[in-house]
Amino acid sequence: MPGTKPVSPPLVQEGGIPILIGGMSDAAVRRVVEFGDGWTAGGAPLDVTRDMISKVRAAWRDGGRDGEPRIVALAYFSLGDTLERSRAYLLDYYEPMGAGIAEMIAGSALRSPDAIKGAVEGFAAIGVDEFILDPTVSDPDQVDLLAGVVL
Repeated sequence: MPGTKPVSPPLVQEGGIPILIGGMSDAAVRRVVEFGDGWTAGGAPLDVTRDMISKVRAAWRDGGRDGEPRIVALAYFSLGDTLERSRAYLLDYYEPMGAGIAEMIAGSALRSPDAIKGAVEGFAAIGVDEFILDPTVSDPDQVDLLAGVVL
């Protein structure tokens, strides 16, 4: 409507806030190219993420977008004697998606220093720009344990 004020605050950076779009479908890839600044893999395994990165980058080029899409991946983790708490959290959180999906996600969390190091190296090798390690146990000590592994 003419004369209507915007309902959002003014931009704080040129170009606005970067938009990352997730999802594993062709529609998600189209949305990345049309509306996004990049794609995010929310807990997908390395091989699935690698295949999607290839699809996103090809669609980005085919869509005439400049540069490269930003690629972000996330993996769940817990360290120490936390297996049961970690699994219970993930099973509960993903229960609405069905028991099979919840079990797959709960079973894929990184729970050892070697698994975390391998994931960090693997996601870097496939071209992930940012890798987020999301704790599944609400204990601040998880941050220190993770720092001891990755730093």
